[in-house]
This record gives sequence, C-alpha cells and structure tokens, in this order.
Amino acid sequence: MAEVMSLLIVDDRQDNLLILSSLVSEYFPTIKIFTAPSAADGIKLAIKRKISVALIDVQMPEMDGIEMCRQLKIDPRTRQMALILLTSHSADPGLKAKGLEAGADDFINRPFDNSEFVARVKVMLRIKRAEDDLSGRNQHLEEELAVMVTQRTQELEQELAERKQVERALTDAHEELNRSSEFLSRTSEMAKVGGWEFDLLNNKHYWTQETYRIHEIDPSLEPGLDMGISCYAPDAQQKVLAAVEACSTHGTPYDLEVPFITATGRHIWVRTQGFALTENGKVSKLRGSFQDITDRKRTESALRESEEQHRSILYTAMDGFWRVDMQGQLLEVNMSYCRMSGYSEEELLSMSIPDLEEIETSADTAARIQKIAESGEARFESRHRRKDGSSFAVQVNVQYKPENGGNMVVFIADITESKKYQEKLDHMAHFDMLTGLPNRALFIDRFQQAMAQSKRTGNQLAICFLDLDNFKPINDGHGHNAGDQILIEVAQRIKTTIREGDTVSRQGGDEFALLLSNIESDSQYQQLLDRILHSLSQAYIIDGYSHYISASIGLTLYPL
Repeated sequence: MAEVMSLLIVDDRQDNLLILSSLVSEYFPTIKIFTAPSAADGIKLAIKRKISVALIDVQMPEMDGIEMCRQLKIDPRTRQMALILLTSHSADPGLKAKGLEAGADDFINRPFDNSEFVARVKVMLRIKRAEDDLSGRNQHLEEELAVMVTQRTQELEQELAERKQVERALTDAHEELNRSSEFLSRTSEMAKVGGWEFDLLNNKHYWTQETYRIHEIDPSLEPGLDMGISCYAPDAQQKVLAAVEACSTHGTPYDLEVPFITATGRHIWVRTQGFALTENGKVSKLRGSFQDITDRKRTESALRESEEQHRSILYTAMDGFWRVDMQGQLLEVNMSYCRMSGYSEEELLSMSIPDLEEIETSADTAARIQKIAESGEARFESRHRRKDGSSFAVQVNVQYKPENGGNMVVFIADITESKKYQEKLDHMAHFDMLTGLPNRALFIDRFQQAMAQSKRTGNQLAICFLDLDNFKPINDGHGHNAGDQILIEVAQRIKTTIREGDTVSRQGGDEFALLLSNIESDSQYQQLLDRILHSLSQAYIIDGYSHYISASIGLTLYPL
C-alpha cells in the first residue's frame, strides 16, 4: 500500500492558509495537509513530519520564502522535499532566479487560476511520488541483494562447517565408539531411564544398568518377569501384567505410569513402556524402557498447588474475571466482578454474556466468540449491566483456551473513571480552556463542513478575524486576571450576538475568528458585525473598575 503523501502550506496570512488548505483538500482529498504561519514554523514542521511538497509564500516577515527554501535544501532531513514558491511579483525575473538557485522546483504567480494551480501541484505530487517509488525500489533491490549475499555466505559457511564436521567425525570415530558405552550409561542415569528386553523364544531377560539401579537390585542377579512384576505396588501389578500379556500375545504396545516399590522399600513412580518385535508373523521379543518419574510427579503436584494459588489470586484480584464456554455461559467468576455488577456468584453462574452485555446483541456475541476462537485472543471496550439496572464501561481482555472443547478466560476492568477523563481530554483538544469557545482545530473542521454545505446550497460564507484594540494596556496595567475576565466577557457577548448556526472561535491571545454561514446579502453580515462591534464597545466592569475596548474585524467571503 502506497504511503499517504503530505503537503505543507507556509503563509503569514491566516486567510491565505485557510483558502489554500481548502483548495488543496478539495482537489486532493487523500493528501495530509499541514500549515505554518511563518518560515521558522514551517521548517520545524518539515523536520518533524515527512513532507512531500511545500507551498511557500515568498513575501514573509523575518524569513522570506527564498531563504526558507535554501535552509530546507541544506538540511539532509528535508532536502528531498519538492518546493513551490508563491509570489505576487511575477514581473521580477531576478526573483525567480534567486528562488531556483535556493532550491525551489516551481513558481506559481498570484493571483492564480485554480485549474493552473491544481495542475502544477498535481504534477509536482506525481514527480515526488515517482521519486519516492524509485527510491523505494532501489532500496528494495539493495536489501534483496544483501539478503542473497548473506544467504549464500551462510550456505558456504554451513557447507564448510559440515565438511569439517565430517572430517572431525571420521577422525574421532574410534574414540567415540570407545566412549559410547560409558556415555549411554551416564545418560541413562541422568535421565533415570533404563532399558529392558524379553526374549520370548528363549525365555531370556536383559536389563540395563539403570534398570537395575531403579529397582535397587544387585546387577549380578538374573532378571525375570516375576522379579519385575513383584516390585510394582499391589494395585498396579495386575494392570502391568495384563499389558505385558497383551503385548506378548497380540503385539499391543503399552505406556503406563504406576506406583512402584524398590527392593529397599522406597516408594516411587515409574513409567514403563513396551513394544513387540515379530519374526514370521509371531511376536518373538518385547523391548521397552523403564523410567523413574518421581521428580516429575512431584513437579506436577506442585504445579497443581500453584494453579490453586493462582485461582485464589484471581478470586481476590481488583479486575473482574470470567471463565466462559463457547456458548457464552459463565462457568466461573471472581468476587471483584460480583462487586462490579452487584450480582452474587450464584446468580452470575446461571447467566450468559448477553444477560450482562449492554451494547452487543446475542448474535453479535456469538460472532465475537467465533472470531476469538480463530484468532486466540481479543481486547475491546463495552458496557455491562448491573443488577440495579445501571451500566458501567469496561475494558475486556479475552484469551481462548482450546482444552476440553474450548473455553475463554476473560479479564474485565471497570474503566468508567478513565472514560470520563478521556472525554475531558477530548474537550480540551477542541475547546479553549479560558473561554470555552471552539479552538483553532475545531474552527477549521467546522469551516470545511461549512464549505461543503455552501457548495450544495450555493449560499456564501463569511470568515471574519477579530482583534481587540486597547486590550494589552488593560492586561499589563490591571493584571492577567482582569484580562482573562475581559476575554471571557468578550466571548460571551459575541456568542449572544451571532446566530445559532454561526461559530466563534478563540484563535489565541486577543484574536477571535467568526464563521457566518448562509449569507444571503452584504447587509446581512454587515448588520451582524455592527451589532458585535457595538456590544464589544460597552463598558466591562472588572473589580469595580470600568474598562473600554474596541475591536477590528477583517472579512473574506467564500466563494468569492
């Protein structure tokens, strides 16, 4: 999947930023758009974000667009960007030469035709996309070549290692043969695994040294079937004898774990296995292994105790816990979930997931269970019903266990408080904390929605930028608290003056922006702005003092 391209617009005029952003988003809906009100801010954004193309105004204070191009091309992090300069000085040939020398890829003269602007941006995006694709293919080829070289090197090294290994094996074969008997004996002792053989035709028995050691019998004694059977615990002797007879008669292999009593009287557990060898269609020999599994049995017992302790922890944990079958029936719950839901354990064990789930239907729950069985796990948020009829937000973590026909282990956390905190964060992200007005981000979103509506209805929009006059002396002379009170009052006066469908936003400091929709005539918005200016010019009573301010309003219409 191709990476989404991004475009940066740099202009010190807010109305130009809005218009250019809207024009780009209209014709290039898949492009990510970033804006910056100055060259310095634009450079920071270009370094932080992976920008494909930048539209840069030539005439900007502090650092102009040509200097910004030069700095972007010097920095290795941004030199791959495609740069388009926007200028109103189309008659100055020296300006274009300076821009190209600084690294600009194209010029667009203002005022520009929308179709020409779109065509130039489209060409630059295509060129940038082609460069990125070519770079990606080159990198992919280099990576493939590196992998091939690495693989071939590893193959050669492996061949060389195998050849050396064969040479060492041939050289050490004689010594290894001499050591093998001792090694096998020591290995059997470490693993506590002995071997045995029963020659049925000659009635001969053979035990390895480890088999003797497990029995705690003198290796000089002749082994026999009766000797071996007699060491098993009384309730296991008949079971083992029947398995040996079935193997001798029918060739049926066996694998048993049974209690055992050694010749010295020690009680242990053993695993005995046997299989048949045939000659001319008849069983001629039995062979098998004999293993001391006492340590493993002790470990299994300790594991069962650990599982019981784990279960105890689950029952006292802060988070809720369920174990449910594949039909959604609750098989096990802990006390934490009982406290969350208000139900008793007995009541919950008679319920299924749909009885507690507020959002999903029974069909939704069945589909989710099937999906979890396929993927093995799931994590999601939902809401559960309490016994008193209220509900609470939960985060659910599920793990599928295939044992015993399949069941699910479910951990449930009450996230009611964290959801409230998240809602507060969402509000802070879209509204000014002082005045409660929409912030810059929410204003842009509403502006784009209003543009779309304007295209459908044919009505004009008015975008107004309002600055307070004489605010700074009040803020400096009477303190920030007085200044904040005035800003709050300004916001309230504007809100009560504009229409219900209009938007006022605090852009920062003493700057506000207004979005007036469905403008049918010039007099309509002029009268509204006059009312706003009149309202703002009235006295502000702060701490017993009267303060007076005025405001300046700039306006642009869309479409022009």
